[in-house]
Amino acid sequence: MRLQLIKTAALAALVQSTSAAPASDKASFEKLPNLDVVKTTTDNGITLDWVTRESQGKVYSPPPDAPEGAKKLSQAQHMNVLPQFTGPDGTVPIARLSNDVAPKQLPPFPNEDNNSTEGIEARAIAGTHWYAASWQQSRNHGGRAFMTIHKPFLEREKDFSLLQIAVAHDKADQPNNGAKKSQTVEAGWTHYPVLHKGGPILFTFFTTNGYNGMRDYVGGYNTAVKGWFQHDSAIHPGMPLSRFSVDGGQQQELEIMYQLHDNCWWLYTMGKYIGCYPTSLFHPNGVNPKNTLGTVATGASLYGEVVNSGSSLTKTDMGSGHFAKDGWKHSAYMREMKWFDTNGKLQDWDGPANAANPDRYSIQTKFKSGLTNWNSHMFLGGPGAGGKVGA
Repeated sequence: MRLQLIKTAALAALVQSTSAAPASDKASFEKLPNLDVVKTTTDNGITLDWVTRESQGKVYSPPPDAPEGAKKLSQAQHMNVLPQFTGPDGTVPIARLSNDVAPKQLPPFPNEDNNSTEGIEARAIAGTHWYAASWQQSRNHGGRAFMTIHKPFLEREKDFSLLQIAVAHDKADQPNNGAKKSQTVEAGWTHYPVLHKGGPILFTFFTTNGYNGMRDYVGGYNTAVKGWFQHDSAIHPGMPLSRFSVDGGQQQELEIMYQLHDNCWWLYTMGKYIGCYPTSLFHPNGVNPKNTLGTVATGASLYGEVVNSGSSLTKTDMGSGHFAKDGWKHSAYMREMKWFDTNGKLQDWDGPANAANPDRYSIQTKFKSGLTNWNSHMFLGGPGAGGKVGA
C-alpha cells in the first residue's frame, strides 16, 4: 500500500472561511472571569476573547523542540492564517463555547480487576456511547497519532462523532481520601452541533474525578471551564476545521499528541505546541501527586466514539462511515501510533483493541508493522444502525 500523504498544510486551509459555517448562538456565552480581554471577535459562529497570556495565571513554556517524527509546518504556512483569526500582538484566543454537553467517559477496557471484555458492549448500549478503540496499558508521559479528519453524518443534533486520544491515570487519588477515580487529558476532532453548529472542531477535554461534573478546575471541554492554559496565538481548542478526507481521494490528517513537560500536559497539533493542562489540576488540596495524572499516566487510548442521543439505535457515522475492512482511502485511520515512556522516548503502540458492536462500528489493527510512515496503525469506523454510509 503506497501512502500518498496529504499533510494538514496551512492553517488557512484548516480553518473555515467566514462563509463556511452558519451563524450560531455561541456568541451569547459569557467570557471566563478574571481574564484581561484586549479584544473580542466573532467569526464562524464562534466568539473569541483575545487575552494577555499572563492573565491566565502562571505562564508555562512548551518543550523547546518539536517531537520526534512530527510534521512541523513552515513559518510561511503559518503566516497564511486568515486576518479574522488573528488578535492584537501579545494576546492569545479563548473561545466561548458551551459546557452544557453530554457526559463524557473513557472506552471500557480490561484491567487488573476485570480481564474480560464481555461488559464492553453492554456498557456502550446502556451509556449511549459507542466505541472502536485501542488501549495501551503502560505507565507513560503521553501519546501521539496522525488521524484522518472527516465530517461524519449525524442522525440527530445531539449525537456526536469523534476521533481522539485520551491519556489517563486509572484510580487516581482524590481530595479528602475520596474514592479513587480516573483522570484524563484528551484531544482530537469532534462533530458535535451542541459545541459548534458549523461542523467539526479541534477539541480538548480533561477530567480530574472520573467525569463527575464539568466545572472550573475539575473537568470540561476546551476553554468553557478554567483549567486549560492557552499558549499559541492562533490555534486553539474550539477552532473550526474545514478540510476533510474525500472518499476514494485525498486523505486529510490531524496530528494529535500529548506530552508531559515542565508540569504541564502539552498538546501538539498542526505543527505547534498550542497549550497545556497544568499537572496541579490533578492533585489539589494536599493530594500526593505520585498517584495522579500530576506525575504519570497509567494508560492511553486512541479511539473513535459516537454518542447516541435518541431512544433508538443511531445511524450516526463514525469516521468516514465506512467499516474498517474498507481500508485505505475509504475508512478512517490512525497511523504512527506511539506513546511516551517515562524517560520521554516514543515507543510503538501495541495494545489490545475492541469495538463495542462490530455490526455498527468496527476496528482493524496492525501494530509494529514496519511500514514506512504507518508502522503501528489501525482502520476504524462504520455507519451505525442500518449499515449505510451517510444515512
